[in-house]
Amino acid sequence: MNIQAQDERLQTRTPHVLIVEDDEDARSIYSDYLSRHGYHTLTAASGEQALALAQTHPLDLALLDIMMPGMSGREVAAWLRKNRPEVEIVFVTRMFVIRAHDKVDVAVEEMHRGAFYYLSKPVRLRQLLEIVEQALAKRQARALVGAQVRSGDLLVDLQRGQATL
Repeated sequence: MNIQAQDERLQTRTPHVLIVEDDEDARSIYSDYLSRHGYHTLTAASGEQALALAQTHPLDLALLDIMMPGMSGREVAAWLRKNRPEVEIVFVTRMFVIRAHDKVDVAVEEMHRGAFYYLSKPVRLRQLLEIVEQALAKRQARALVGAQVRSGDLLVDLQRGQATL
């Protein structure tokens, strides 16, 4: 497979976005908006539901509310990082909630752990779409870097930077 074929294969599948949000209205708004813009969305009202979906469905990105009853978005992110490292993570949070829990640095800490971004509630839908697009572009670029490309007898391993005949 050449680089162009690999790139086309990654672009042909509709990206799958898992939306984990305990607020039913917000969950529905995010899902409807992303669906209208060509994304396949899965929704979960809790961290526990999110893990069940993550174990049985293809995922490209998880949009996680940080603070939820039961399993938090941070716990879901930790599970995803361990079990589904290919999934990009974007957090959604109310800044005053974080301050109330004396965790001003939570979003920054999660970004250091690999989260792509965090959005503050109320979320501007255009910004949500832009962040999802950017995160998925990063994921696609990462997939291409790890690809092996063959052309005739030449095999190029892009991750290792090696070519063999």
